[in-house]
Amino acid sequence: MDIKSKKSRPFLVWFSFFMGLNIVLSMLILGCIVLSDKRSRDDLIAALRSDVKNMYEFKRRIAYWFDYLAWHITTENADELLNERMNEIDKIREGEHTNYYSKLDKWIEFSKLDKWIELRQQIENEGENLIFYAKNTKTGKVYTNENAVGEHGVLRILQEASQDGLFDLPDEYDYCFYYDGARFALQKDGRMVDIYRRNDEYGYRQYLGRYMEQDWRNSETTPDISGCIIYLVVRDEFKENPYAYSVLYSLSIDANAKRIGFIIAVFVFIIGAGLLILSIIKRKQKQEFDKKLALISGKVWFEIKGFISLILIIFIFVSFYEREYGYFFAAIGFWWYYIMLVDILANRKKFLSNNSIAWLIGKYHAFERKKPFQKAMLLRIYVLIAALAVLVFFAFIFMYMGHVERNGLPSFFAFLCFVIAAYLVYRYVRRYSSTVSDIGRLCDHIKAVKEGDMETKLNLDENADMYPAAQNLNSIQQGISIALEQQLKSERMKVDLVTNVSHDLKTPLTSIISYVDLLSKEDDLPGHVKDYIGVLVQKSQQLKSLINDLFDLSKATSNNIEVQNEKLSLSKLMQQVLADLEENILASGLEFKVSIPQEPVYIISDGAKLHRVFENIITNALKYSLAGTRVYVQLNVEGNKAIATIKNIANYEMDFDEETILQRFTRGDKARTTEGSGLGLAIARHFTAICGGEFRVKIDGDLFKVEMCFGVHAGTER
Repeated sequence: MDIKSKKSRPFLVWFSFFMGLNIVLSMLILGCIVLSDKRSRDDLIAALRSDVKNMYEFKRRIAYWFDYLAWHITTENADELLNERMNEIDKIREGEHTNYYSKLDKWIEFSKLDKWIELRQQIENEGENLIFYAKNTKTGKVYTNENAVGEHGVLRILQEASQDGLFDLPDEYDYCFYYDGARFALQKDGRMVDIYRRNDEYGYRQYLGRYMEQDWRNSETTPDISGCIIYLVVRDEFKENPYAYSVLYSLSIDANAKRIGFIIAVFVFIIGAGLLILSIIKRKQKQEFDKKLALISGKVWFEIKGFISLILIIFIFVSFYEREYGYFFAAIGFWWYYIMLVDILANRKKFLSNNSIAWLIGKYHAFERKKPFQKAMLLRIYVLIAALAVLVFFAFIFMYMGHVERNGLPSFFAFLCFVIAAYLVYRYVRRYSSTVSDIGRLCDHIKAVKEGDMETKLNLDENADMYPAAQNLNSIQQGISIALEQQLKSERMKVDLVTNVSHDLKTPLTSIISYVDLLSKEDDLPGHVKDYIGVLVQKSQQLKSLINDLFDLSKATSNNIEVQNEKLSLSKLMQQVLADLEENILASGLEFKVSIPQEPVYIISDGAKLHRVFENIITNALKYSLAGTRVYVQLNVEGNKAIATIKNIANYEMDFDEETILQRFTRGDKARTTEGSGLGLAIARHFTAICGGEFRVKIDGDLFKVEMCFGVHAGTER
């Protein structure tokens, strides 16, 4: 299953590239088509801004309703005419068959009176979405809806216009289109809009031009509205009419659909772009499938591919010039040149070499591989120089023949010789560049192996000059990796052995200590028996300490130890350790020179384990210092580092280096005149490391110096 998934993954990545490219190009073309049309572009912008009142359909509806109101108040018996016409239509529909309905509907569409019926129905179905008020001052006729009267009606608006011409529209209304008897005006979103401009963005001139520019008194079809008052006030947010169809509400639905369509288009475009980006990110897997596509193209000679490419270019130019099948040939050309590009990218060394000249070069390479690397490189340049000399010689001969015979064919062959010479130089430079690049990669890989990278392998092409060297280096790298793995396995086995043995020894040792303690409490024991018991107590405690040290060291080296880091004062911790060991210090006869700041020096660490570290180091100083000498305990703060230093003069000759003394079971006193397991410094180093510090030992003659460095943490004392 996994193998099939891995095999299909390159195709899926390539398919993502294919779909992404087609989606992106399709959406871009569609976007160009939409944006190239002013009406579509403006409607889309208005829909995205949630500005339905700036859409062309809204302006057209307002213009139609204004036209209807103008007709209604200038026609004496408008309602009677419309009602009579509706009755006639109902009678016709009740008495005729379905086949006649279509003819009737087509006839109604061109009927002026039926148009007014439709507009009256629309304007009355708007409900709260529309307030309209029309008055013919000549006849006194008023036509309005119930929303136009009352406290928030148009009548109140007409009486309370501000000095700048703006009306205080009712709540939830933000649009007022009106005619005051002489001119049109539009108030939208609290500002006046000049609709008389030729380039007016709202475009009402397109629908009401006959009122704005013509003398309707001399027109038979245009109502005379001079001196009339017509108001159309529209709600800011359209509501659905549950009892009838609302045109304005449907416009808001259409605007929302445009927004959703735009969002979907953007989302699809993002998906396409995402697929393209995915194919770019996974370009290595895409290139794997491209190589499969390039296998077919790679088998075709370069001359044939060049000829097809040239012919296709001619067809594309001709088809676009003749304006026939241009896009068809352009699409074919696009994918053909894509295959050519894939061929070049996938078969960099074979795209041009698959020709008659490449056959000769291939034979030469087969002969060259039998030679040592140095001789093969020299032979290659010698053969190139010889081939260039021969080609230049023949080129000049052909040029001379063309000059003498006044014929173009020899000149063509001369040009062909120069082309072949240039191609040979190109092949040599490309091969040389590839070899230099492979040498650079080989050097980088050697550096990576030096720095410890034993996993990454150097992969070169099998035909590369440095391929044998790369394979040899990979073999060396694999051998080193195996050796390191075996060494780490051995270390883990030793740590596990120490841990298990330490754990198994604890149980019987606990019993021994308990019974020895019981014996020491017995009365009437001889003196020499009590001495023996005292030796047992001392040695059993020493063995217990050794086992505990082994156990702690094994846990520290295997990173199997719990660390509880917190903010603590290093100066306070060092003073506490010195106080705990004060009795031993006084009994040692050594003089301690302590230089620890009184103010807190805060670090983030495990206090219990650091206490063990300082206790081990000071105890070592007490054991191994020369009698009558001084022991220096210092704490200095340098920048953001706290450095704790403990120095003493050894009572033995230190003929070892710093790294040796830090190994497990290593004791500086080879005579073993003092007690100790040789684990103190090893435990101190590992505990310091897991507590976030650096542990260093320096030896200068008989001077033994331990330095521990920690990062300082600012803050208040805990």
